Amino acid sequence: MASFQVLRRAGNYALSQPARQVLYTVVSREDRYKAKNFIDTAVYRAGDQVECWLREGVAKAMSQFNGAVERSENTDKTDP
Repeated sequence: MASFQVLRRAGNYALSQPARQVLYTVVSREDRYKAKNFIDTAVYRAGDQVECWLREGVAKAMSQFNGAVERSENTDKTDP
């Protein structure tokens, strides 16, 4: 899991960020400031929400094939 995170962050730093910065080269400084704020808040939050929906959808689809999995409300291992 840690190696996947390292690869993901390296890819983001090496490819995604520079590609996104190139998009801002043809706009004014004020428009760039507004666009970056919009992308950093609304677009990333929408992406997080879509990820949650996909995760729930996959869990429901898999429970149809594997049977329902009960989730415990108390995940604390120290409590008897």
